[in-house]
Amino acid sequence: MQGPAWQILHRTDRFDPEDLWRRITRYGELERLDDLPAGLPDVAAFLLARQDRPSPSGSASPPGGEGTVPQVSDLWAGVVPVPVGTGKGPGMEKREVVPEKVAWVLVRGGRVLVTRCHGLDVFYFPGGKREAGESDAETLAREIDEELRARIDTATMVHVGTFETRRESDGRTEFRMICYTAEHTGPLVPANEIAELDWFGHADRARVSPVDRMVFDMLHTSGRLR
Repeated sequence: MQGPAWQILHRTDRFDPEDLWRRITRYGELERLDDLPAGLPDVAAFLLARQDRPSPSGSASPPGGEGTVPQVSDLWAGVVPVPVGTGKGPGMEKREVVPEKVAWVLVRGGRVLVTRCHGLDVFYFPGGKREAGESDAETLAREIDEELRARIDTATMVHVGTFETRRESDGRTEFRMICYTAEHTGPLVPANEIAELDWFGHADRARVSPVDRMVFDMLHTSGRLR
């Protein structure tokens, strides 16, 4: 019998379970629980807490819950969602891992490249979370190939900043984004989870996520974003 969180997932037409798991544990797109549609923050909290627990087969999940998507029906059966970072869930360590994303900042003519995923209204910088053992360069190259069918020249990567959002309740870091510029070859074509790409100016900052707005402000202050 599926637990209550599983039933909540199947009452929404905006996410299926595997897609929600993938967005949280791999792509780093859900930086705040309240970015989710109404009724799903408790589901996201459970999934985030689930990252450090053994998989249903008994093997440990890779750091950050990345890798093969487990059978969601096994994850949900008889389970009640628990808050993120409390360390009170069964089998959880008393620690909190800050989700991180490696992002690509591509500016052309005073505008910056952003992408939107299927089922979401908010735009994000392209990029995603590291897979086990990856460097930032390997992560960025893989993500941009998957999302935009372009090849990153990792030799040209330049770190432009690391940006963090913090929880209002206790001031702790809740999300971290490591940003790089880099040259690329090949067309920029939306693929896989990416529904569309666009080029935004500073006036469009309300249409991106909170951490992305920090990058917009930095680029605008430096004169690179109009």
